[in-house]
Amino acid sequence: LHWAKGSDISDINAKFGAQHTCTGALGLVFAALFARSVNQTKPTVLWSLYFLLTFLHIFANTRCMKLIAFDYCNNTRLNILLSEFFSRRKEEIDINESLLQKLSTPTEVSRTESLFFGVGDGHKRLLTSVPFRFGVDFEEFHQSSGGTLPMRPDGTLEFDAEKYIITAGMNQRNKKCIAVSFLSDASPRDVTKAYFHAMFLAVQIQKGDGETSNILPVIQDLWNSFEELATKAGWDLDK
Repeated sequence: LHWAKGSDISDINAKFGAQHTCTGALGLVFAALFARSVNQTKPTVLWSLYFLLTFLHIFANTRCMKLIAFDYCNNTRLNILLSEFFSRRKEEIDINESLLQKLSTPTEVSRTESLFFGVGDGHKRLLTSVPFRFGVDFEEFHQSSGGTLPMRPDGTLEFDAEKYIITAGMNQRNKKCIAVSFLSDASPRDVTKAYFHAMFLAVQIQKGDGETSNILPVIQDLWNSFEELATKAGWDLDK
C-alpha cells in the first residue's frame, strides 16, 4: 500500500496483493518458529498472546487503511465537506466570506472518515435530517413533486442547463423530502452539484424557510465557491 500511486484503486489492489504474498510467506516462517517456542506454555498465556496479537493485527490494518486518501467524493466525504462549508457561513448568505473558507484535503478527510458503513458522523447529514431520494425514476419524482413538473410546450421534461431536476416534496410517509432525478449522461460533477443543491434545500426547509423560488442564483454562487475551494483542496469532482 505504501508504494501505491495516487488514488487508483487497481494500483492499490495490485500493490496490496504483492504485499500480502510477501507478508504471508514471512508469517508462515515466524508462525512455525513461534509454535515451537510456545509448545510448553500454559493455555492462559497462549490465549493472552492470541488476543494481544489479534488486537495488534486489527489495529495495524486500521491504521494502514487510514493511509488511503481518495480524492473523489462519495456521500460520506460530501457530508463532511458540506458540513464544513455551510457551518462556517453566517446565518445570512455571504458569498465573499465563503470564498475565504478552506475545505479539508483528501488526506484530512481520510483521518475522520469511518472505515465501517453506517458508523461515525460522516455517514450522517449533520446539517439536516430531511431525507434525500437520489436517482429516482420519473414516477416517484412526479409523486414527490405533487405533479408540478417543469415541462416544455412539446410535453418533454425541462432540465434547463443542468443534468438533473430536483424538488422539495413529500414522501410516501407524508414527510418532507428532497427528490432528485438525473439524465442518463449526468457526470460525477453533476451528481455532486445535485447533492449540494439538495443539501441547501434541506437546510432551508429545516430552518422553516419554505420559499425556494428565488434561490437558484444563490445556489449557483455558493456552488461556484464550493467548487473552487474543493479544487484548491485537491478534490477531483470529475471522478
